[in-house]
Amino acid sequence: MKKMIALISMLVLLAACTSNSGENSTDNAEKEDDTVLSEDNKEAAQDKEAEEIEPQSEEIANFPEYDVLAEELNMDNLAADVKTDNPNKRVMILTDDDGEKQYKSIYIKEKQRLKIISLDEEGQIFNEVIK
Repeated sequence: MKKMIALISMLVLLAACTSNSGENSTDNAEKEDDTVLSEDNKEAAQDKEAEEIEPQSEEIANFPEYDVLAEELNMDNLAADVKTDNPNKRVMILTDDDGEKQYKSIYIKEKQRLKIISLDEEGQIFNEVIK
């Protein structure tokens, strides 16, 4: 009788281990699918970042703040990278030919206020409402 109980216990344990390994293989397959998806997402994000990094100087000529930027700064030697452009404000980083960040431009759209900040020792160089 003891042998029979031991045999049944072993069979139950073996069955439990077998059913867990089946779940693990399903989990592993799902994890592999998730890994492939996350790698695809990473590539898409990297592609998007590469697009955002490219200077957008040609586009900024149409922005209302461009004329003031051109007056205050030598825009011929600067490339603009738009960091934020939403209904409330636009933030740009202006870099020189060497790719070094020189200025930050913040344009509050509703109030039409432009701030230009030098990223070196000068600090804020312009803060006015433009029209």
